[in-house]
Amino acid sequence: MPLKIFGGLKVFSYLYIVKNEYMANLYQVEGYYGTRNRGTILVYETYSGKRWYCVEGSCNINCTYDEIIEGTNVERLSDVDTMSSRNLIESLSELYDYVIS
Repeated sequence: MPLKIFGGLKVFSYLYIVKNEYMANLYQVEGYYGTRNRGTILVYETYSGKRWYCVEGSCNINCTYDEIIEGTNVERLSDVDTMSSRNLIESLSELYDYVIS
């Protein structure tokens, strides 16, 4: 995705979505899973501070209150909830749609 500028801030892959009365902050960062595997982490942050996330191409979706930034290793996050989708999650919109359904 191209770099966008919002209010003077440079932002990569950053969306605000209001749909069915849910406020969503969706973004993706490059991080790690397993011991040293690189991957894109897709994140849906709710108004209450929960961060639902998954590694792009995974069926495993987890929820944390921990901050998820560039370089995050998902194995070090403290998860408070989890779910699995039947299909691989390949985009921010797929993550969002699955979590709110």
